Amino acid sequence: MRLAELVARYPNTRLATPADNARILDFFERTPMHTSAFDVQYRRRPDFFRLLRYQSDRAFVILTENNCGDIRGLATASLRPGWADGQPTTIGYLGDLRVRLDRQFSGAWRRLFADLVTCAPHVEEMADCTHWFTTVIDRNRAALAALGAGGPSGQSGRGIGRSPQPALVPIGPFTMRNLVMRLPLAGRSRPRGSWEVCDARATDTPALTDFFEEENRRVPLGFRGELPRRLLRWEGLSIAMLEAMAAGAVPVVADVGDLKDRIDDGVNGFVVEQDDIAGFAERILRLLDDEDTWRRCSSRAVSSAIEHSGVDAVARQWHRHLRVQGLGPDVVAGAPGLEYEQSP
Repeated sequence: MRLAELVARYPNTRLATPADNARILDFFERTPMHTSAFDVQYRRRPDFFRLLRYQSDRAFVILTENNCGDIRGLATASLRPGWADGQPTTIGYLGDLRVRLDRQFSGAWRRLFADLVTCAPHVEEMADCTHWFTTVIDRNRAALAALGAGGPSGQSGRGIGRSPQPALVPIGPFTMRNLVMRLPLAGRSRPRGSWEVCDARATDTPALTDFFEEENRRVPLGFRGELPRRLLRWEGLSIAMLEAMAAGAVPVVADVGDLKDRIDDGVNGFVVEQDDIAGFAERILRLLDDEDTWRRCSSRAVSSAIEHSGVDAVARQWHRHLRVQGLGPDVVAGAPGLEYEQSP
């Protein structure tokens, strides 16, 4: 059985495609996660699917719509190589759960997620997945109901002719940690026994890979090959690229990380789908053969790089950060190479 066949058995429920991106983003941002103290909301613009592509080669977005075509429920399922109690396997993560449940859809959502887990061994795209996990913030009632934990012993329906749905088993509390760093103010020595934070080098990759692997292996459920995947997929903003743009180079970049966010395709460079070798070659040849295109893109590359990372732009960013931290002229005066200008 294919996943689309399983999902299609539920009213107005289907697998989403990139064509649904704009509607998904709108629903996602209007439907925060609820806690007892506050609501949690974060943005995924401009591409909801991009984070999923970073995380997994097998990621699926499921949505439910009402009869008017309005999205009423959204969730994602991604499968990744992992560790379960120290043994290699494939694990699935249920995330991005956003629901606006009513009587028409609540029962279907409860059955859907139960069946997704229990039927996974019989679903072609998920047959190798042995464990599923998710994160529920502050015992979010809507999330627990959608995951099927509302009935006694976690059994609130039999799904599509399957055995009662699995119960949710707590693994551990969800925690957040903040790493607080201070400006290297002159005249202050580092306390004895404190941590030193430094840039990692390419030569550190083997040690960091082993560290990530061991950390993930020792927990009940962890990921395998996490750091190599991040180094391959999770590309951040390249300082070297900005420097090259400021010198007049025209970038041709993959649709990865923050690279795309700095390139206006066809204006100050070109954006190509990752691994599209023919696409890269075509755009590079276009720049080599068309001098007008080269000059136009080169001019815009220079101006956009200066607008984002020129001396004045960086100074304004530092100014904003310092003001947010409440650091005034008397505090930062001792920091070498740092000038502070009082804003009007």
